[in-house]
Amino acid sequence: MAILSLRRRHPERPADAEPGVRWIEPRLDPAPPRAKSEVFDSGRKTIIDCAHVRVERLDTHPVQFSKVFKEFEDRRGHKYDYRYWAERENFFLREFLKKQSEFTHVVQARHLISENEAAKQVLTCDAGITIANWLRVKVRYPDTATLSHPFQRVDAFLHLIRACLVALKELHAHRIVHCDIKEDNICIPYAPYPYAMAPEGQKIQLGFERLKIIDFAFSVAHSIPLTQILVIDPEESLPYQSDLLVSALRSDRKSGSPNAVQQLDYRVDLFSLGYMAEKIAGAGLVRARGCAESVLDEVRAFVQALKAADTAPLPSSLPHDGLLASVDRLLDRLINSAGRPELHEFNVEGEWTGEEMAHGRIAGRQTPLTPVALAVPTPVARPLTPATLSSGGSKRTWLGVAAGAALVAALIAGFVYYVQKPPAQSPSAIATAPAPVPAPSTPAPERLAADYAEVVQSPGTYAERVRAFGLLAALAKDGHLAATQRIAAFETHYDEVKQTVAKSAWWVKGQGSQPANAARWMEDGKILAEVYDRPAMLDRAFAIGFGRSDPADRAAAVESYLKVIERSSGSDATSVKLKQSATRGLSAMLHAIVEKKDAAAAERVRPVLESRALTGGADAQYYLGLMSECVAQPSDLQAARHWYARAAADPEWKVIALRKTELLGKWCPRRP
Repeated sequence: MAILSLRRRHPERPADAEPGVRWIEPRLDPAPPRAKSEVFDSGRKTIIDCAHVRVERLDTHPVQFSKVFKEFEDRRGHKYDYRYWAERENFFLREFLKKQSEFTHVVQARHLISENEAAKQVLTCDAGITIANWLRVKVRYPDTATLSHPFQRVDAFLHLIRACLVALKELHAHRIVHCDIKEDNICIPYAPYPYAMAPEGQKIQLGFERLKIIDFAFSVAHSIPLTQILVIDPEESLPYQSDLLVSALRSDRKSGSPNAVQQLDYRVDLFSLGYMAEKIAGAGLVRARGCAESVLDEVRAFVQALKAADTAPLPSSLPHDGLLASVDRLLDRLINSAGRPELHEFNVEGEWTGEEMAHGRIAGRQTPLTPVALAVPTPVARPLTPATLSSGGSKRTWLGVAAGAALVAALIAGFVYYVQKPPAQSPSAIATAPAPVPAPSTPAPERLAADYAEVVQSPGTYAERVRAFGLLAALAKDGHLAATQRIAAFETHYDEVKQTVAKSAWWVKGQGSQPANAARWMEDGKILAEVYDRPAMLDRAFAIGFGRSDPADRAAAVESYLKVIERSSGSDATSVKLKQSATRGLSAMLHAIVEKKDAAAAERVRPVLESRALTGGADAQYYLGLMSECVAQPSDLQAARHWYARAAADPEWKVIALRKTELLGKWCPRRP
């Protein structure tokens, strides 16, 4: 009975107003009612929940979407972490935020959230209802009967294709290829918003001019090269995927590098758009009164031209303007022949259920009330290599895995030989047997490892040594013990030389002459940093930040420190120690940027610092304040005050941030 005496405060009374509290009898509320609409419901809802990703619509205003990339383990115990694709999508979203005037038809970020210093969750603004969901809405225009979906009227269909072409032109002009264009990756908002399925028959209209493309995790861009193989599964290719895309995916999975996919162009997206348009048009288009049948034939011919982009030669310029002109000519013909406005509002007459939508795949039901089949999920494959190799994990861990794999392979090979070895032959049988044809000789892995290691240790060019080390690392990943041992020897030599160079006055203080073996040691560290060896990345960041090798590049040093922090998210002692060292180095480098008034470096690191600051990084907030106050020309004291106030919310930064706020505009390091 104690629950009956639950005391609550009045929601309108301040928390410190003790008098006047009232007792509220608890009650068991009934289960919340199901949404009246699967399409227009704006409450919290899980949209996708599969092996590698979960997408949710959050119950907030304005509405936002959460996309979380998962980690899972295969039967061999390899853990696959897809957060690389979250980081990549965040990178695209940052670029879109920086150039909002150029990217008006792409989804925008709501917040860029990181977990354990590495992107795992992506939060985006509400871009509207996907085409896949619009295809579930039964509508009635003023001059039509009930239709299967809003795009069944031919002019609305052409407006849809036109808006998609405008959005794709925006991407392709920046050399970005989406690679996954389909109904559930394109959104169209509507007005008036929101729509509550009112019985009075409220009319709504589609906002084609505000169409948005979403889901850029698997996109390809010239300026954002891939470092991992795209995980779309080429062995489960779907009809909306271009042959060019599938061929590139297969090529990369054979070579082990993302070179082929990186070279893809806009034809991949145009084919996918053509397939989507063909699918919608194939369920039936409705023409207005007075519209000639030949217009529908021209529309179908245009759709086939889009699909033919997959096999067309690559022209010297983008074809989008010509395609848009063709759509505009078809729209003009419709307007002139029907003598009516371009587009009408419509009433919602209901929604198709998932089961009813599935019937859209049945051939021979091409009637005005045949729904379009539901979109098929993108087939996602697991990476070719364990995540510990691609995510910069502890080198001792993956070297041990490689050695263990080599030992297991040797044992299995020995067992197979023992079971399947041929029976013993007599000397006479051996003498009369035909001589075997020699097989083409292939260098043994041990020999290859020795050759590659020789090049790595040689005085050759940096490019030759990097290539040889990459090949050596590839052998180690395949489980060859000889290659693993060669890499371990190279790392041991690097650590031994470090004991001398890193303790010299030249390295620590920039004083005196450079040690004789320092240049070679730093080049070795650069090679190791290329494969994300975290200690070498720290050394490299210090060297380029303080000008120990090349001229100082403080922005590049900041980026390197942040990479080490991102790749040291584990709870093991090594990761914790490396993360602490990288955090100290990052603070020192940011302080150097402020102290040296390095405006160019401050401008380069500002976007990544803002991303870190928006997710609660007090250090980034404080240094953004310093840069706004002391480095920017002219000083932006309002921005500095804003960032100092945010940093003061962190107990560790509160004192210094409040002190800087008091001295705002009065104290900065002197220009050197």
